[in-house]
Amino acid sequence: MPVYPGEGVWCAQPTARFLQILHQSGQESARWILVVGGIAIALGDPVLEAGRAAVYVPQWILDLGTVNTAGNGEETTFECIPSESLPRATRLGFRIVGDMPEDIDVRELLEGALSQLGVLTIGQMIPVPAFDNCVLVVEVCEPAERVFLDGAEIALEIEREEAPAPVEPVTLPFPEAMIPETVAPPQGNRLGGAPTGRSRLIM
Repeated sequence: MPVYPGEGVWCAQPTARFLQILHQSGQESARWILVVGGIAIALGDPVLEAGRAAVYVPQWILDLGTVNTAGNGEETTFECIPSESLPRATRLGFRIVGDMPEDIDVRELLEGALSQLGVLTIGQMIPVPAFDNCVLVVEVCEPAERVFLDGAEIALEIEREEAPAPVEPVTLPFPEAMIPETVAPPQGNRLGGAPTGRSRLIM
């Protein structure tokens, strides 16, 4: 079925025809979960587009490179599963990768996003709202590797990447072997002159 980049940020948007086919499968769900390219995301409100069975996914999912399509309507293999088949999340842990001011309340930023996203998988990377150069990596996901976010209270842990320690400047001594050494030559007289010395480089 064709996949296109959608305007939604946190959920996929099916066409009405797509939903019709889904309902004809005989399964019912309060909220369907789309799994494409190893990424799971909830289906949101349908796109008002007649006749075509397709789905629109957030651009950041296509940018991850795990979906075998550029989002130009190519046929793509995916799966739809009922949210009731997934355990409800009880504890989540995220690691912040990228630049984010220390005074930003990440929990507040994530509140609406996670509710729309609907599902998380261990190891998944998701963008941080309002910060282009920052992502969150799901490092703790309980009680299973993939969980449903149903809006209930969830224990949330946020970890920031530690900045690398500054490199202390180091002054290296000049190798002794490279220090020119003046040695006294054998005593003798140059023809017509006095004894002379010469310098040589000890390697």
